[in-house]
Amino acid sequence: MTAKTLNRLPKDIDGKKFKTDEGVKFEVQSGDYFPDRSIGRQHSKYLGGLRTGLLVSVSFYGQPVPLVTVDGGVVKLAKVEIGGKLLDSAAAISKKLGLTETRQPVGLYAL
Repeated sequence: MTAKTLNRLPKDIDGKKFKTDEGVKFEVQSGDYFPDRSIGRQHSKYLGGLRTGLLVSVSFYGQPVPLVTVDGGVVKLAKVEIGGKLLDSAAAISKKLGLTETRQPVGLYAL
């Protein structure tokens, strides 16, 4: 079975399951949607150039914030289940998903 890249992704991804390029499987328990117009200037130019369906971390006051690019904006991952464990810290989510550097997008595949 070949995984497909995501070309379209709605802003509501709660309950959806994904796999990263590195093979990490996770389920979004809750996320916060931010439309393009609400993204701060320091990140809007970069995030606006990314295609839909990518996982990326940006820095907010020195802390990694995991985001998924969706149609019309981004979703900040607030709660994620990975390997049966519920994570609700941005830093912990970023680490478990392999987002070791900010602004380095990772491919996502729907499960």
